[in-house]
Amino acid sequence: MDKSPVSSAFFATSIIGFLISVTLTYTGRINYSLGFASTLVFLIMFIASFVSMTPSHKEIKELNQGSKVK
Repeated sequence: MDKSPVSSAFFATSIIGFLISVTLTYTGRINYSLGFASTLVFLIMFIASFVSMTPSHKEIKELNQGSKVK
């Protein structure tokens, strides 16, 4: 299974959304269940963006094979 990188907008949206949802939940502007759910969604988006940045096993194997001197 190959990974495809997500856009930088996805990464930025996850960070900004996480900070906004934590702030609004902490100040009490939104209830805790909605705040927890939105914080969890943005945290999962953040983790997904980091996972997509790591190279797949196929990419690592191709890089290693290309660097061998014949």
